[in-house]
Amino acid sequence: MENFLDWRKLVARREKTMEYFQWEYFKGPWGPAHTTLADVNGKIIGQYSTLPYEAFYFGEKMKASLSFDTGTHPDYRRQGIFKTIGDYHFREEGKQDIHFSTGFPNENFWPGGKKFNWHGLCPIPLYVNNIISELEFGKMSKYDIIEIEKFDEEFKGFSKNFKEDIPIYLDRTKEYLNWRFVEKPSLEDPKHRYNYSKYKIYDKTGEMVSYFVTKKYHEEKNTFIHLIDFLSPNNKDIFQAIFHFLIGKAKTQNINAISLFLNRYHALREFLNNFGFEYLNTNRVYIVRVNNNILDKEILFEEKNHFFTMGDSDVI
Repeated sequence: MENFLDWRKLVARREKTMEYFQWEYFKGPWGPAHTTLADVNGKIIGQYSTLPYEAFYFGEKMKASLSFDTGTHPDYRRQGIFKTIGDYHFREEGKQDIHFSTGFPNENFWPGGKKFNWHGLCPIPLYVNNIISELEFGKMSKYDIIEIEKFDEEFKGFSKNFKEDIPIYLDRTKEYLNWRFVEKPSLEDPKHRYNYSKYKIYDKTGEMVSYFVTKKYHEEKNTFIHLIDFLSPNNKDIFQAIFHFLIGKAKTQNINAISLFLNRYHALREFLNNFGFEYLNTNRVYIVRVNNNILDKEILFEEKNHFFTMGDSDVI
């Protein structure tokens, strides 16, 4: 393990503690990470890793994976090693019925990713509002928002309620949500220590209709609330309840801006546009690849078919 962490430093990857490494590589709800390594005389010279997950694909449950750690030794770059490792890795994914993979790479990775059949769907759409003091949302009395410590039995099967409305999305099981937002260790670097806040939304009949997760973080001179994950019906009243709540938090905690990742085709986009959220480009791309001959590429490669948040990504 120590050798592997040293290897990560060599390829300039963010430093992770052993606890974080164990959580990320071995404790995921759908099993350990899949990692392909290339070595020369016992020295690691290349790596490709993916995290397995389950997704809904037009209502059908399907195996998928998230690309999250790659690298080539500085002395062995530009020799085709990265492509060789990647081709092998995804052939094996296909053999294990992991039908497609997703990724959120930065622009440095993307030219190399094209060489082994990654398809770029879109730049990661980031929506930001930094005029919090000017915003007013009417409180939606028909919904109650409750803060929670962890995700309980109410989340068992909750994610499948949206399979008729969202074509392709990660199955947000109770186990996944707790792994991602409750059990995740902190990093030593203060810049990457985040406090996640978790909420349920109930209607007046007592039924849970939505949830959302936020993280508070600092960037230069600004403090943000990022809506890192949510699952909601395409209901403007629920959207309004969420943002009324977030704006109230921002105003009482001296937060400068609210931000979120969002597919540009999502119903929430029009709502955000009407309330002064700006679309900003990031240096990241949302990418997808097919690992076998089961899926129709044209359907998978349509941006409008995908729902994703920052919570789906490998961004810490």
